[in-house]
Amino acid sequence: MRNLATVLMAIAVFTLYAGIALAGVEKSETIRKSFTLRSTDSGRLVVVENVWGSIKVTGQPGDEVEMVARKTIKASSSEEYEQALEEVVLDITEEDGYLEFFVDGPFRGDGHRRAKNHRWRDRDYRVYYEFELKVPADADIDISTVNNGDIEIHDISGDYEVHHVNDDIEMEGISGSGEVYTVNGDVTLRFKQNPGGDCRFGSLNGEVKMYFKPSLSADFHLETFNGEFYTDFDLDHVPSLEFAEVKSNGETLYRAGHTTVVRAGSGGPEIQLDGFNGDMYILESR
Repeated sequence: MRNLATVLMAIAVFTLYAGIALAGVEKSETIRKSFTLRSTDSGRLVVVENVWGSIKVTGQPGDEVEMVARKTIKASSSEEYEQALEEVVLDITEEDGYLEFFVDGPFRGDGHRRAKNHRWRDRDYRVYYEFELKVPADADIDISTVNNGDIEIHDISGDYEVHHVNDDIEMEGISGSGEVYTVNGDVTLRFKQNPGGDCRFGSLNGEVKMYFKPSLSADFHLETFNGEFYTDFDLDHVPSLEFAEVKSNGETLYRAGHTTVVRAGSGGPEIQLDGFNGDMYILESR
């Protein structure tokens, strides 16, 4: 699973690539594939790692995964187009209980499969994938993209890891728990069933709106810099301490944290809300 440091690194990397001149050749194709993803003792997981382009994932009954990807190459010349065809590929890994769609190319850093030529900034092409997937509704998902399109998730009851850099994330009809974070976009979450496990939701520069069922019981750990928090639930403030340190003279020093903790209902899963410049909303679904 990716972490925030990986996402922030992507900002710098892909900003350097944003200014290339693209003209001359543009071609598209549609890729369609179907898979059977049976559940294992540890469940099942669908992974999509994109770079340029949107991702839409919808849950459905059964074991089938249906993938449609529209691939578009924009290049400054026919030579650059041929280079893009050779260098940027959609790798698909299929194992018991695991299915991964991974857009790979020389823009990936060390440790990735095709990081053979680190002068990828010299390329004068860009390759876009727009994914639409139907997956088993109870599958866990791990979804990410960087530029040029939103992430949409519908009707998933499994757990989730969803990350973006420069656009929005919208999830509705969700029932699991996990992490959802974007850097320069908004996050909107609509729960069919309130989270039963710990979660982390946030955006560095965007707005975060969460719509929970009226039966909400959770402990929210709120952290922001320039944003505000709004709610239509009755929340109680919970005093919190980061840690306690026993001094050599037998005294105990308590250091208070900078996070505000509020409780909905009788408390329960810890939900971390991590923002910086945007407002956050803890709302009741109507």
